[in-house]
Amino acid sequence: MTTVAMSNLDLSRIKRSKSNSELTHMLAEYIRSDERLRAECKQQGKPIPNLQAKDK
Repeated sequence: MTTVAMSNLDLSRIKRSKSNSELTHMLAEYIRSDERLRAECKQQGKPIPNLQAKDK
């Protein structure tokens, strides 16, 4: 992930997070909500995170 994208994450939410799965969920949500990051994933041939698949 780019430095710019990392700096845009809400650090207060990350610090309060207790588990790895919470962080993964937040990161997937962030990538899905950011048009530029979705385009970057597509360009690199990486799948866009699917929150539903991780929750099952």
